[in-house]
Amino acid sequence: MFDAAAMATQYINHHSKKIEKGDVQHLRSIARISSNGDDAIANLITEAVIAAGPQGQVVLENGRGGIDEVHTTVGSQYPRGFYNGHFVTNVERSSVEFENPDILIIQDRISNGNDIKKLIEGFLVDGTLAKPLLIIGQEFGESAIDALVQLRNGYDMPVAAALPPRFGNDITSILIDLSIMLGGKVIGRAHNVSFSDVKNYNTPNGNVVAGGADKIILTKHHQLYINGHGNPEDIEGRVNAIQGLIDNSETDYER
Repeated sequence: MFDAAAMATQYINHHSKKIEKGDVQHLRSIARISSNGDDAIANLITEAVIAAGPQGQVVLENGRGGIDEVHTTVGSQYPRGFYNGHFVTNVERSSVEFENPDILIIQDRISNGNDIKKLIEGFLVDGTLAKPLLIIGQEFGESAIDALVQLRNGYDMPVAAALPPRFGNDITSILIDLSIMLGGKVIGRAHNVSFSDVKNYNTPNGNVVAGGADKIILTKHHQLYINGHGNPEDIEGRVNAIQGLIDNSETDYER
């Protein structure tokens, strides 16, 4: 069975043809097969794939009207989603959706409710949150999550907790990637940034530790950040550095 699968894979790889950038004709041919011969849908698929690029992602969604259309957004999607279903804001989609939130990225353990209180105080204006707040944490204590859930459901504060996109040896790098994309800093001993660096909005220079995005969507299994507020030059530099690592990697696991 293994040999048959290996032979089939080898045959497909040998006869496959890479679609080069700009080869719209072959791309549209494949899209036409995917759309069951519907030229209009094939053209939309082709448009979406070209817009997304080789590193992008195309997502199909059911619309409420009778018009098929393509929407392009600049964003990044990662695996792993919200920490607890109590944070859901869109019940129909079972998702957490915030527009223009503050986003904290924390690598150290958030042990208890007092840690949450200290963090929240940095974002209060006249006793309430100035903007929605998302906390991405590597490890939350049970009482810390309970405190956030109470703020969300008991005081109707727009807060949520999310799991980091990776774990293990990759966690530090992926959190740095997130911080650069969102324009914030990673809080943790390994990054020389502590909870006390989360300054109140009323202090000079505002809250420089938090990042942000135009919109975030969290489901149980994924997190999507649309138009992160990071510096474009920093993002481009990080992308180039990651691409260099990929090009020099020797195994598929490393890639």
